[in-house]
Amino acid sequence: MRERAIGAVVVLVALLAAVVSGQQLAFPITDKISGLVGTWTRDPSRGTGGICGVSEPSTLRFDLQPDYISVAGRIGRQIPLTGTATTSDGLVVASTDAGWLKVTMTTPRNGGFANVMQEVYILNRDRSELTLWRTLNVRMPDGGSGKIDCGNRSAVVYQREVQ
Repeated sequence: MRERAIGAVVVLVALLAAVVSGQQLAFPITDKISGLVGTWTRDPSRGTGGICGVSEPSTLRFDLQPDYISVAGRIGRQIPLTGTATTSDGLVVASTDAGWLKVTMTTPRNGGFANVMQEVYILNRDRSELTLWRTLNVRMPDGGSGKIDCGNRSAVVYQREVQ
């Protein structure tokens, strides 16, 4: 109950700050997103699938600010909630999938190819577990998509660390 109240306050503060700063968020910050805030520890006994060459982080930490979210342990940068992409070694864009936070990371490769990793962060009903659903595909030079042959999907389960 306390976590939900805190989540509601975070949502309200984020929305008010966005209005005051004149920035428009690309999607509403619901409790499906604000409920991610905190630290999560991987449950190695649960999950399925795997993506070749991609390791599973043992912990994730979400921080939500009025116009960005960060996912420490997985994505080492602040991700704007305004629909704009961040760039350094590739593009990172936040959006939603059924209201859940979805982060799409596009990494350019030689010859006009790119790896496209999509991650959706889904909480269970009581917000004590987090499932990270990942899909990795290839964007071809012509804009079409292709599948990674050595595994391109995974589901990883995390438990909320009690504060």
